[in-house]
Amino acid sequence: MMRTLNRSRPAIAAQAVGLAQGALDCAVRFVRENGLSKKGQDEHGIRYKIADLAIEIEAARALVYKSAGMMDLKAKGPRSRSSRPWQNTSLRIWR
Repeated sequence: MMRTLNRSRPAIAAQAVGLAQGALDCAVRFVRENGLSKKGQDEHGIRYKIADLAIEIEAARALVYKSAGMMDLKAKGPRSRSSRPWQNTSLRIWR
C-alpha cells in the first residue's frame, strides 16, 4: 500500500506544479492586459507577488524532478521520496 502511495506522490506533485504554473501565466497575462498602474493600484507590489510565486513554482518543479530521479534510481526509504513532493503541494498560494 505505501509503495503505491510513494509512487503516485511525484505525479500528483507534478500536476500541482502544472496547475500553479497555469495560474501564474493567467495572472501575468491579466496584469499585462489590464495595466493596473493606470487604475492607481500598487503595480510594484503585484509584480513582487508574481515574482515570489514564480520562484516558489520553480523550486517546486526542481523538487519534483529530484523526487522523480530518486524513484528512477530506486532510492530506499519512504521518507526520501514522499516528503519532497508533499512540500510542492504546500505552495503558499493563499496569500
